[in-house]
Amino acid sequence: MSIDPKIAKHICNVVRRQVQGSYPELYIHYVVHAEDKREDAFHADRNIIMSHPAGYVAYRYPNKDDTKKILSKNRSRFVSIARHNSPGFLGFFKNNAYLAFCFLNYDRFSSEENLRNHAIHMAWHAITLYTDYKDTLQGNTPKDQPATFIDVNQLIVPSFSHKQLFHKNLLGDIFSASLQSLQGREESFALLARQRILDGLCPTVGFKSENFPFPVCLDTLEFVFQNHTNHYKATKKTLLSAVKMTEEIGKTYETSTTEQWMSFSLPAQKMAWSGHRPETILGAALYTAEDAYVQSIADLIADKMEMRPDPVTMLPEYNPFANPETNERMHKKQCYDLIDSLCKKTYSSGQKSLFLDAARNQIHTLLENRVMGWCVPALIRASEVVGMHDDNMPMTETLKTVVYEFERDVDATPWSTLTYLFDLIFFARREGEKMDIQKLLNITSQNDEFTSIHIALTSLHSNAPPLPDSSTSQTISHNSMSTTPIVEEPKVHIADLLKS
Repeated sequence: MSIDPKIAKHICNVVRRQVQGSYPELYIHYVVHAEDKREDAFHADRNIIMSHPAGYVAYRYPNKDDTKKILSKNRSRFVSIARHNSPGFLGFFKNNAYLAFCFLNYDRFSSEENLRNHAIHMAWHAITLYTDYKDTLQGNTPKDQPATFIDVNQLIVPSFSHKQLFHKNLLGDIFSASLQSLQGREESFALLARQRILDGLCPTVGFKSENFPFPVCLDTLEFVFQNHTNHYKATKKTLLSAVKMTEEIGKTYETSTTEQWMSFSLPAQKMAWSGHRPETILGAALYTAEDAYVQSIADLIADKMEMRPDPVTMLPEYNPFANPETNERMHKKQCYDLIDSLCKKTYSSGQKSLFLDAARNQIHTLLENRVMGWCVPALIRASEVVGMHDDNMPMTETLKTVVYEFERDVDATPWSTLTYLFDLIFFARREGEKMDIQKLLNITSQNDEFTSIHIALTSLHSNAPPLPDSSTSQTISHNSMSTTPIVEEPKVHIADLLKS
């Protein structure tokens, strides 16, 4: 259930006033919008934006051709700071004004607490970009410190490396928890920790959990919040105290340390979007990952969330925590088990449509981000071979050729290609894109690595048999079936397939 837009706007206005109370030059404008309604909300706020001295610069930025795509997105984010600097006369009557710009999609938050956490988090990005810019103007930035922004045409745009982004997001979450704790919401730390953990273990549309390493710091932060918040409550301005608290805690974490969160979070997200339970995800990380750091994060999360990880040793689905060789062996085993089953059924029933039916069923598994045992091109080729069966010859001879052709086609589609396709589908689904056969066709048409897969999907989608074309795709079509004995020994033996 989404948040009431009036409540969302009220929360954002409270945060804005708190920031401006400590940083008078900095005005944060939140464009609060519903799913797929960002552009409407942005233009509805035009008068408010234009009333600010830097409003014209801010309003123009998302309307330019090269940045207009920002208005078509849905992910809540801090965008930039527009600046207005007037030197005045002989140094008097200086007028510096900064307009920070944030987009907040209230449809993607399950509670007011989660929305407030992220609104404050984005405020931190505005504050730190503003202070970085001011420090640069005053020459207070160390020469060897990498730049964190680009200043062009009165617009200050954040520019981070991945490591810097992870660290900035960590500090943003620390700031959110710090500010609310100092304001008397002592439960805010636990709520934010739980929110970030669940965002990593569950399919959360539009949220890139791997970019928010807050959970890896829970033990240290828990100690600080329990034992040292009184020290920061002594100052009058709570927000400045929270800034100081955040900066001091943040110095204890290296960017390389927080970056390691990705080694747990990204595989966890892939499993979550494939339908796995949090307990299964934690179990896979604990029992199948080779990275000790991944195992320690899973153990920490299981403890904090009071979850009992499933004792996972091997999964029938793709396990991003396991090494590629293990996944590939499982993939091929499932492919061979499938051809075994289909050949037995074809032999006993005489039905020639079983292979094509199995291929159509695998389209649905791919839409659900499941690639283990996925072999549609090989199944289509097997269907072609069975369809060419001569009733005057034994079915066993045809099935020998089926097995041989199937194995060759399975080997022709590398496991790495399937995991690459898995990743593209995962990223698209997480961004909220609807995944259907047409979307799959679009994805597979954009890379030559997916040529055989694209041809297979196209043939099934059009309900037409695939056209043999060995020059286009060896995976889909080979030379016409020959009745001469096959010399190469198949991995799956036809004698075993036909045992009752």
